[in-house]
Amino acid sequence: GLICIIASLLGGYPYSAILVTSFVKKNKITYTEGERIIMCTFFPSFSYLFLVLYKIDSQTIYIIISLYIASFLLLFISSLKKENKEILITNTENKIDIFFEVMDSSFKAIFTIAFCIFFFSFISSFLSIFLKNEKIVLFLSGLLEFSKSSIIFANIPNKSFLDYILLNIIISFSSFSIIFQSMFYLKEISFTIKKILLSRFLIIIISTFILLIIFLLK
Repeated sequence: GLICIIASLLGGYPYSAILVTSFVKKNKITYTEGERIIMCTFFPSFSYLFLVLYKIDSQTIYIIISLYIASFLLLFISSLKKENKEILITNTENKIDIFFEVMDSSFKAIFTIAFCIFFFSFISSFLSIFLKNEKIVLFLSGLLEFSKSSIIFANIPNKSFLDYILLNIIISFSSFSIIFQSMFYLKEISFTIKKILLSRFLIIIISTFILLIIFLLK
């Protein structure tokens, strides 16, 4: 499972969803392990968080720290829960072969990713018609497709604490676009969207609380 966790940190989703799905199907990890990894390490890639958001606004480091602490805290807590041991069937397929298979699946996923981004961005474009508050429109757009909205949020000058809270929620939730991109693969192992949404709400609550503590201690 460690490979999947590292992949989640570096590659983000949906790449790690493809990897977890492949590992579960080939009995490299149990379904329970895969479920915990998916629910607790569902966040944007390391490069996006540090090379995009942090580069725009160094204060977003507090959001990144809050997200990582919340995710790994939830991962640790979930590991304490006693589960019935699942028997892994020995599979001789090399992990390198699985890696190349995942890379091939990731390449084929480009169309799915592009469609989800376009679809949810298209929906978010209509929000300004019904809502007049630009910040609310930006926030709701971020819940649909996070990348553009999070960059705009990060570029807001003289941000208030509320702005950072809203940006933290967008990053922690990761958007419906990312969730649906991942579900395209996770459905193969009968993983439900309800579990992802539940984990996202838990991460939002925990990361926001941690972010609040960090700002109070600054």
